[in-house]
Amino acid sequence: HYINFETLIRNILVFEKNEWKDEIENYLYRSTNRDEGEFEKHLKNFFIAENKLTLRLHHQDAYGYQIDYGVEKIDNPIDNYPHRIDFPQIYTMLALDLTDQFHILRNDNLKYWGKDIEELYKIAERNLLDRNEKLDIKQYDQDDHSVITIFDHDYSAAYVTNFSESCSNCIGKLGTFVGIPNRGSAFISILNETSQITPSFNGLVHRINDFYDEDPGQITRNLYWYFDNQFEVCPSNWNEDGTLTYNLPQKLLDLIS
Repeated sequence: HYINFETLIRNILVFEKNEWKDEIENYLYRSTNRDEGEFEKHLKNFFIAENKLTLRLHHQDAYGYQIDYGVEKIDNPIDNYPHRIDFPQIYTMLALDLTDQFHILRNDNLKYWGKDIEELYKIAERNLLDRNEKLDIKQYDQDDHSVITIFDHDYSAAYVTNFSESCSNCIGKLGTFVGIPNRGSAFISILNETSQITPSFNGLVHRINDFYDEDPGQITRNLYWYFDNQFEVCPSNWNEDGTLTYNLPQKLLDLIS
């Protein structure tokens, strides 16, 4: 069984120190007691696997990098998995949503189905759209901007990946700010007026970091700007005092200048 220790560490850090032991044991139990029979059954029968197809978002750091030592080359582990990049620095992975577990699909798993990867992604996106009524979606209007929250234990971040369809009513004239700090939370601010940019920007930066630090299933602290059918990451950097500074994308600055 494969244990992703970086994911384990990220998961336990959001809990109090006295809870770490129990959370580590729970994670290891779930990772080592998967029902491989259920997985194999779905691999051999696409008819039952089709409705279980979904997407999972993983930060690129979880898969390492290709390293060339001059003598030998260590392949990037991500090459073993079907993946695409919708959010910069984040891999959108294909997975099966099985009983109490998600199985990330590898390239060699797909040979059983005879389907191309693009078709599998479309099926997974359709399954996520069908979950719309199960998501906790709310809009909070403030004097100078609005925030839309999407909460679900496993699907919030994945749901907004196909933004032009799943969130077609959230695309502003000047684009949209989007945050996906955890698998179970997504935050959206629609930009129709220049006056909305600063309060939306500041509000989402605050929420993203709070949820990233406090909730399990961490994905990224990044704030994204959606415009012209693609996500662009807002530049950020860590300061010497441990604070994180964000900036607006140059393309957005050019748009409003």
